[in-house]
Amino acid sequence: MNDNITKTINWVNEYVQDKALVLKEDNTVCRLLPLSISAPYQFLSGTFSGISILWVLLKHYEDIVPSIIKRHSEIISKASGLIPIFVIEKIESYKIQRLAKACVNFIIKDKVIYLPDLLFIVRNHPKIDVPIDKEIDKIPALSQLMVLYHIQKHTLNGLSTKQIADTFNVSYATAIRGIVWLMDKGVLSQTGKKEKLVKFNYDGKALWEFCANSFRNPIESLHQTDEIERVENFSTAGEAALGRYTMLSEHAMTIAISKKTLSRMNKQSKGWDKYGDLKVQTWIYDPELMADGDVVDRLSLYLSLKDYHDERVQIELENMINEIKW
Repeated sequence: MNDNITKTINWVNEYVQDKALVLKEDNTVCRLLPLSISAPYQFLSGTFSGISILWVLLKHYEDIVPSIIKRHSEIISKASGLIPIFVIEKIESYKIQRLAKACVNFIIKDKVIYLPDLLFIVRNHPKIDVPIDKEIDKIPALSQLMVLYHIQKHTLNGLSTKQIADTFNVSYATAIRGIVWLMDKGVLSQTGKKEKLVKFNYDGKALWEFCANSFRNPIESLHQTDEIERVENFSTAGEAALGRYTMLSEHAMTIAISKKTLSRMNKQSKGWDKYGDLKVQTWIYDPELMADGDVVDRLSLYLSLKDYHDERVQIELENMINEIKW
């Protein structure tokens, strides 16, 4: 085995209590990739904290270009279904910062362990100014979606990481990050030896209350338009949705869309979201995944309105929550 990977793994394990493991060289990955992608690297299968990953060793350190490493990381992850962790022997400090900003998972012996997809960052070199992800302790959008989906739609117990990724149409790396965050907070655990399966430690109302202080407002941005015919894949939201669940008089129409829908609309029509009476909320996850018919789900609706300064709204929000059959 490459001497660099051996020394690096031994160094990493001094910090993570023997959580890093190399299994064997994995040549199967090369057959899944174009030669232009696979040629600069050596691949080894392994685990980190019990999660299957792919160690990626660079053969020629002088050719490191952070933007290319980022693109290769995405291609390797999609092809292998694993999180790639780049093991780098030599690199300039400014390139370390660029790799970190690109959210590439990488390790440089005696300097830094930067694994944003596994929510793990260690700096051992005072001269290396690696930006710490301020969002790392905030509940990831997928983690929140998993909890709310498990409570309101269908159980996720017994699903593998790949099945989680498929259920919510996200990448394997995103699924891993969502699961790891929930495991770190004691919300769920993983069972099984060969294939890890998720198991929530709480259910129903107990799960809702356990995670209450971690939940985020699902609204990421606000827009307005008078071109509702241009909007696709939306659900009724805001006070209009609350009026569908409670006795609150319905207000002006508000809808919720996903970031993918927003991106698609921005490409199709510039300036569609500047004027109009229709309020459009962009959510951190796709509201349609949990919608009750054409209305956003109750728990996400609660999170989107819980800080709203209207006594009538607060009263009806509490009524809605109290009427849920957990």
